[in-house]
Order: sequence, then structure tokens, then C-alpha cells
Amino acid sequence: MYRMNFFDFSRAGELLQAAIAADPNYATPYAYAALWHIHNVAQGWGAERGPDAAEAARLAAAAVDRAPADGFALAVLGHAKALLFKDYDAALDLFDRALSASPGNAMAWTLSSGVYGYLGDGQSAITRAEQGLRLSPADTQAYFYLMFLGQAHYINGNYDEAVVWARKTAGLNGRLSANLRILAAAYIAKGQVEEARSVAKMLLDIQSQFQLSVYRERCPFKSDLRDRFIEHLRQAGLPD
Repeated sequence: MYRMNFFDFSRAGELLQAAIAADPNYATPYAYAALWHIHNVAQGWGAERGPDAAEAARLAAAAVDRAPADGFALAVLGHAKALLFKDYDAALDLFDRALSASPGNAMAWTLSSGVYGYLGDGQSAITRAEQGLRLSPADTQAYFYLMFLGQAHYINGNYDEAVVWARKTAGLNGRLSANLRILAAAYIAKGQVEEARSVAKMLLDIQSQFQLSVYRERCPFKSDLRDRFIEHLRQAGLPD
């Protein structure tokens, strides 16, 4: 799943469904299958706010039903609520529950960074992303942790830091679309237009049908932050 190339990613989805079928009462594959659908939307491979979003929420809720104190399952459900449905209040409550149940869960800390960032609280987003990275510095998903830290710095206006962490993320996984958007926007904020346009071309190689008008509806950032982000992406050369 984490390689983010379409062939392997599709195979991961099949294997997760097989895991659910093998033991329908085991929460973990439901949570990972939900995360698969979240990634599918974020990568531009799934329908915007369509069946993938609904299936992500359904699977994450099924994981929580089977393991109500599972910090990872709660965090994935919170992430789905914030990223795909902009239900920030529900997400905040779920992350509180996740970290109360599992205060050492690195992914819960990292995903919680997202909702604080979407709401414009960049400093809290940074703190949470740093805690996730501190708890699991050598995780197979390290690029995902670094991406959230880069996003948090972008939201907080620390554009130099945003570029540093987004570039580290790209070095580990150059196909993570969410990170390429952050990197392109941060470059524009720093006045590095050519670098931003190079990143935008990389994004379009992955998502050839990417359009700002479509992405704007899904973008999880609140209004003023979203407008700034979209304008930065437009200046980077991404099409309307």
C-alpha cells in the first residue's frame, strides 16, 4: 500500500478485503482498508466525495465497532471525518478518544496533526506531527509522518521548514500527491516559481486529470487557508 504506485496499491486493496473475509471480527484490517480508501481519494484514483469516501468512513466505523479502544482505528475514523467530510468537531473528539486509549500511538498523533492544521492551528499541528515522528522515527510510513510535519509548517507560515520536510518526504516517496501539493505551494510562498512548477509537473504525472476547481471542493483546509493554498497551487501552474 505504501509504495503509492497504482499496481501495488490495487493489490493491497484486494489483500485487505481478503483479510476482512478471513476474520470479519478482527478490527485491524478494517482500519487499514479504510486508510486504503482515504489514500485512493487523496491520490486522485478514487471518486471525489464518492463511494471511496463513504467506504472509508464505513470501514473505519466498523473497525471502531469491533475494537472501541483501538487508538489506530479511532484515529483513522477521525482522519476520514476531517479529510473527506470536513466534520472537524467529530474528528477532534475521535482523536481525543484515540490518544486517551493509546497515548503512545504514533499514527494517532500524526493524523491528529491534520485536523488541527485544517482548522488553521499550525502550531498545534506541528507539535502533534513532531510527537508522532518522535514516537516512531523509523516507521515504514515515515514519509507520511514527514508530510504532515511539512504541511503543519506550511499552515503556520514557516515556508522554509515546509520545504525542508516536504523535500524529505519526496525523497522517501516521490509519488505522494498530498506532499507534492504542499511542496509546490511552499515553493511559491518562498518565491521559487521554477521549483514549484517542476513539482507541479510531477503531480500531473501522477494525477493527469488534476483540476483545481475539483480539488477545491475536497480540500480540507478552512476557507481563508484554502483560498491561499489554491492560489499558491495555481501560481505553481496547476490547471483550473
